[in-house]
Amino acid sequence: MKKEGRVYMGAMSEGRDESFEKTDTKYRKRQGAIPRNNLPNSNNPPNKPPDNSSDDPIDPERQKEIRKLIDNVSVRLQAGIENGLFEQKGIESNNITWGKIQELIKQARNELSVNLDEAENLQERALDMYFEAVNKAGSVWRFSGLYAGHLWIFLVGVLISIFVFYYLSLDDYIKSEILSEEHKLAIDVVVWGIIGSILRCLWGLRFNVARSHYRKGWRLHYISAPFLGGILGAVVYILIYGGLVSISSQNTTENVFAMIPIAAYAGYKWEWAVKLFEKVEKVFESDKNEESKKE
Repeated sequence: MKKEGRVYMGAMSEGRDESFEKTDTKYRKRQGAIPRNNLPNSNNPPNKPPDNSSDDPIDPERQKEIRKLIDNVSVRLQAGIENGLFEQKGIESNNITWGKIQELIKQARNELSVNLDEAENLQERALDMYFEAVNKAGSVWRFSGLYAGHLWIFLVGVLISIFVFYYLSLDDYIKSEILSEEHKLAIDVVVWGIIGSILRCLWGLRFNVARSHYRKGWRLHYISAPFLGGILGAVVYILIYGGLVSISSQNTTENVFAMIPIAAYAGYKWEWAVKLFEKVEKVFESDKNEESKKE
């Protein structure tokens, strides 16, 4: 009986201790003595602060810069796909696909509104994978598909041929009695229109190659540009010579030093030449309206 009493009293004492601990814990919790995060049943560990990184404000300027970097990688990737970058043998053997790079770009865009550090990290990974693909593609592809070397040779070759033509036939050209001064000026205008268009192409090609934005679909544009520049230079000269368009108050059609920069600018700035054509169109339309009113 004594043993049972001792056992019974021990059980009672243990029960009193447990109930006291529970009551004391609830009391201290109500009084604020025990933080909610430090409770034994809390989801957060006692020594780990809560994760509030998602509540940090997003810097709009940095977000804008990272978005530009992501867009740049996306344009590089699209240009590489169009130029046949991922069809090279070295790319396939290293298990580099455009789909993996595109997936990293997609993840980086999704992280722009959540975590800028992670977005920047994903952008850098996508860019590194793109450069790895470029390095594995081989020098032949890089020459034509990345640097557009064949177009550089074509444009510079046309430019050199023009200067060679002038250098070899300059004396005969000046002393020629077959061509009148007007014909000579017309030839000069066409040539300088070509030169202006070549300078435009070289500038644009340098810009696109430096950013890896060059695409094979632009070949026709660069090849036809010198011819288009010569035509624009000649047409602008005809418009000015015919009096349909006036550039200045003085007569510039007989002055070669005045017409050459105009023709070169027409070959370089196609939009300016198109505006001159629109002015001529308005002149014709106004003349037609006046004739219709008279009738």
